[in-house]
Order: sequence, then C-alpha cells, then structure tokens
Amino acid sequence: MSTRTDAAIVLVALVACSTAIAAEMEPTAPPPQASGAEQTEQLQRQLQETRTRLNLTDAQAEQVRPILQAALEARLEVLREYGIDLRDDSGPAGRLGFFRARRLRRDLDSVQERTMDELDDVLTDTQLEAYEELQEERRETVRERLRQRR
Repeated sequence: MSTRTDAAIVLVALVACSTAIAAEMEPTAPPPQASGAEQTEQLQRQLQETRTRLNLTDAQAEQVRPILQAALEARLEVLREYGIDLRDDSGPAGRLGFFRARRLRRDLDSVQERTMDELDDVLTDTQLEAYEELQEERRETVRERLRQRR
C-alpha cells in the first residue's frame, strides 16, 4: 500500500476517534482527558443537553447518566491503548498503520454499539432517534473543527 493510502486511513481513524468522543461531549467542552472535576462538569453539561433534547424523565436521566459516563471512559481507554492523547493532539497518527487504524475504529465502534444497546433499554424509539441526531450534530461540529485546523 502506498504511504498516501496509509495516511488517509490513519486520518479517517483519528477523525472517527475524535467524532466518537465528541458525540458524548458538549461541542464547547474542554478536551476529554481533562481533570476529574472537568470531566464531571462535561458529563453534567452533556446530560443536561441530552435530557432537554430528548425530553427525558427524571428516572430516565438517572439511568442514562452512568451509561454515558461508562461510554466516555471506555472511549478514552481505547484511545489510551492506541497511544492517542486528545489533550494535545499527540499520538501515533503517522505510525498507526492500516491494520491498527482499522482495529482502533472497530474498538470504538464496539463501544458505540454497547452504548446504543444500553440506551435502547432506557429510551423510547423516538428518543433514540433524537439521540442519534444529537450525536450526528456533535460529530459534524468536530469535523468542522478538524477541517479548520488543517
């Protein structure tokens, strides 16, 4: 494979990482590997936005909170396993390679699938659709930020 192809695949994987995490974060939130207090604050803002947009009941909000927290922690752990630090955009971007980038994407997709399965037990179909729309909006915000960095 060419170096250009490898670079393109790695870029796609990194965008996927960023967008996956961003889907669980408020668009204006600080980096996801912030201190514990900042991470708690980020989760609170995200939960409030999710609660408002999905019109969650109090009971649903209490059930959704640990699901979203676990998803965030799982994504950060996957990124750490691959040596990616989103605080300073460092990591093995040029060294991941095709197969490792594919494994990274698969691992992040697995976290997302588990999260959606857990949310499916709590949310109505309409709320799940609204959650997916909210995630897509967040992903698009991150994509735009990444485009502006280039």
